[in-house]
Formats: sequence, C-alpha cells, structure tokens
Amino acid sequence: RVRPMRPAPIFARPDMLLLDEPTNHLSITAVMWLARELSTSTVWKDRIIVVVSHDRYFLDEICSDTLHISGAARRLTQSHGNYTTWATRRAEQQKAYEKEVTLREGEIDRMKAFAGHGFKYGGAS
Repeated sequence: RVRPMRPAPIFARPDMLLLDEPTNHLSITAVMWLARELSTSTVWKDRIIVVVSHDRYFLDEICSDTLHISGAARRLTQSHGNYTTWATRRAEQQKAYEKEVTLREGEIDRMKAFAGHGFKYGGAS
C-alpha cells in the first residue's frame, strides 16, 4: 500500500517538499528519475525542497544550497552550491581552524614562558 503512495507528494506539487532519505529502498532507475525530476522540472524551480540524505551523488544532482546543522557548535550554516562544494569549503574551514588553534596555543606558550621569567631577572616580588 505504501509504495504506490510514495510519489504522490511529488505529483501534488506542494510549495514545500520535505524528503527524509528519499533514495532508501528505491531502484537505481527510480533514484535517477527522482533526481532528474527535482533538478530539471520547472515545477520545482520556485519551490522549496528540504532533503535529508546520505546519498552524496543524489545531493550533488539536486541541491543548489546546503544547510549544515552542527551539533558541536550548535549552529546552522548555509552554503551556496551542491554537497561537493560544501564538503570542500568545510574541509578548508576545518584546516584553517586547526591552524588558528595551533598558532594560538604557540602564542599562549610563549606568553607563559615570558611571564615565568619575571622572578628570575629581578621582577616584582
């Protein structure tokens, strides 16, 4: 009963479509059809489609914007472009952050070393 009802929301053409793991339990042909329908059909150009999926290739085909929910940072960030574009930017941001942390830790270590010299060289007692 459920299988024939799966495409019903797509054919109903709502203003907003929420898809949670839409590629699960679909054949390759059905996934390709769904990706083509959502990415090329003029019906979906002016509508909002929210997709939660682990299928990176599917996301690359249909996404024009990516929202990332970070549990650690407790932030929602938007990135223009498909999944691959987001993943590339994210990797660059993480490398830059790691570099910044390393530089900051080095600066703290230098300041601690400098602060420790005050008593050796006749600093305030």
